[in-house]
Amino acid sequence: MFASRPVKSAYLVCLIPLLACTAFVLWHASLTSRYLERVSAISYQADGEGSLVDRKGAISLGIAADGQTWLRLTEERRAIGEQRIRWTMTDNAPEGRAVHWSSWWTAWLENGARLRAAITGEDFSEALVKSARWANVPFWFLALFCGGVWVARIWGAWGMVGFTLVMVGSRGFYTALYPANPDHHGAVALCALGMVMGKAAMGWRRHGYDGRAAAIDAKSLRAPVIFSACCGAFGLALSASSLVVPIALVGAGGILASCLMSRDLKVEEARACAAAWSLWGRVGAGLALLFYVLEYAPGDFSWRLEVNHPVFAFAWWGGAEVVAWVTRLRGGATPPAQHVRAVLGALGGLLPLLVVAVAGATVFAPMDGFLAGVHRHIDEFKPVWEQTGRVQWLFWVPLILPLTAVVFVWRRAQWHERRALVGLMLVVLGLGALAFVQQRWWSVAAAAQITLAVLVTALVARNPVSPGIKWAWVVAVVMMATPGPWFLARERLWVEARGDVQPGEAMQLLHRDVAAVLRAAEPDGEIVLLGFPNTSVAVGYYGGVRTVGTLYWENGDGLRAAAEALTARDDSVAESIIRERGVTHLAVVTPGDFTSEYADALGLPAESVAGSLGRRALDGRELPVWLRAVPYRVPPQFGRLQARVALYAVDWNVGRADSRWALGMARLIAGDEANGRAALKEAAEAGRWEAGLILAWRMATARDAAWRDGAGAVEWAQQAVWKLPESAANRRVLAAAFAAAGRWPDAQATALFALDQAKDAGDARLEAEIEAEFARYRDQRALAE
Repeated sequence: MFASRPVKSAYLVCLIPLLACTAFVLWHASLTSRYLERVSAISYQADGEGSLVDRKGAISLGIAADGQTWLRLTEERRAIGEQRIRWTMTDNAPEGRAVHWSSWWTAWLENGARLRAAITGEDFSEALVKSARWANVPFWFLALFCGGVWVARIWGAWGMVGFTLVMVGSRGFYTALYPANPDHHGAVALCALGMVMGKAAMGWRRHGYDGRAAAIDAKSLRAPVIFSACCGAFGLALSASSLVVPIALVGAGGILASCLMSRDLKVEEARACAAAWSLWGRVGAGLALLFYVLEYAPGDFSWRLEVNHPVFAFAWWGGAEVVAWVTRLRGGATPPAQHVRAVLGALGGLLPLLVVAVAGATVFAPMDGFLAGVHRHIDEFKPVWEQTGRVQWLFWVPLILPLTAVVFVWRRAQWHERRALVGLMLVVLGLGALAFVQQRWWSVAAAAQITLAVLVTALVARNPVSPGIKWAWVVAVVMMATPGPWFLARERLWVEARGDVQPGEAMQLLHRDVAAVLRAAEPDGEIVLLGFPNTSVAVGYYGGVRTVGTLYWENGDGLRAAAEALTARDDSVAESIIRERGVTHLAVVTPGDFTSEYADALGLPAESVAGSLGRRALDGRELPVWLRAVPYRVPPQFGRLQARVALYAVDWNVGRADSRWALGMARLIAGDEANGRAALKEAAEAGRWEAGLILAWRMATARDAAWRDGAGAVEWAQQAVWKLPESAANRRVLAAAFAAAGRWPDAQATALFALDQAKDAGDARLEAEIEAEFARYRDQRALAE
């Protein structure tokens, strides 16, 4: 079944899975792009306002919230004409906030848009959105073809087969490189894969192990070590929070392997391995430091350890020196001078922990109690046992099967192969444990799992294991490779066959509609939006508006301000924050209500949530006068989402009567009869008598008996008619109120009077309606008598 040596025919066979995986990625990306084009063409009551939203109204995937922010940052960087973006005005209004995301990803997105615009003639904004849907596809080509060839040279043809199939089948890795999600996590996962795989290749001959003990020399170790360091350093520059731990685990794996598997290591080989570890540390640290300078020099240096920083470069160098010292020590090749370097290396390796311990949240935002409280409620920070979904098991299969297979190939593996397995298993188990606690680690954990699967495949192919083990591993590779693509294909085909819109994209449609309504209400002025985090990102993206509270750690101040305003029970507290932040509009949308989560992060009691501004705004009750409701009715197509929306304009000059009138009409339009009527009563009592007419009409004509009140309708209608100018429409309401109260003579007389007024005014339509109602009152009076 497996050839003991790679031959040309085996490499030709390898092209089949390689081309099949490439075709699947292209097919899935194309189908996803077409799906988004179809969804983007859907519109609702804001049809005529679609031109008021940014980016031609193109809908993003529901999982692409960070991608939306990347596109806005790309546009901002292009607008200022700089190579880097260190400040954004998109959130934390009014002053904006720092940006520590790597500008390199914005350059990738911008160049993709420029290329598309040059080919299609589209404007930059439209080209940016559409090219971003394909931003991850080149990384798939890089991984499949370049990575596949490299794997074949190191681990042989069958290693390449395992690499190709398992990588595309890995749910964690595929999610990071998901099409139409222009986030940097795919590139970060690819860097993690290169870093781990490069270190695992240390000591393996090209085309695999030939069955005899192979001598290790420094020259054979140099290329994979440099490749690993380059990948790790670039990944560190893109997202230090994702790569610091894998780099540390690779070093820890090297120590463990040296401690457990150095029995047969010769002195010369120990020196070569130690030199390779030192080289790994020096190259990785040097490049990480270079990338930091390119990103932040000359005037943006800081002590933020959430991103790439020189302390990580020193830690990398120091940790690698400790691994080199342990390797020399276990191989009997450690001169006394190396002990001093090991001590300095250990201090360097501990430097980030020492800085965080001393400075705390000032250098590492997750140490802040409020942000830590918010993170508990973000999906990617939640543990596995709090996650839902039918395909969660797809994340576990690539973790469990390779680890299990190691037990069966261990006995036949040579000593240097065991060294690689020991170190790699520590990385796999460490990242797997982190992914168990926080879902965000699945993408980099998948990199280690893929590497372990490649090593096991190479060992099964080259070593004399039993046919049962070989066939069992074939089945394991199929189990790792096929379910993920099959579920993705089935989901996409099912959606397209039914012309369906999935919940995540349905919420994007709703947010786009909200953005269009807000833009129509304020077509020329600047909008500063206060809302829940998901609403802030999506409405800000589609409407091109500034926001206050988003979940990014750089926006800690804006997030806290939004939390304090939306959880405020005292309107004066919310007013102070809203004035300070220059907020012009408030939008509360559910699903996405974050009030309880904000309260928890702020340490507020759970019972305070019901009286918070966010909940009162969502319900339309007990609101401050300065919130003037903007009418909005959730389209009926969103019924399955049980969506609710409440929009408000901040108006410091509005009177109580006008504020309650707007609130009452908005709540009635939204289908909230109880709070709509309550607000109209307040408006009428405050002198807005049109509210009394609306209230009386609804009391008189409600189909539901629970909402009909004839006596109340008469009371409100009479007051309004006495206060308002004489008109047929007003008298018509009074006639309906009399009829609802069973006062048929009064209803007929009032309707007849209104009919004469309509004739005098020349309103033929109103005249016909009142005439029909007069006839109905006459018939009902006859039945009553």
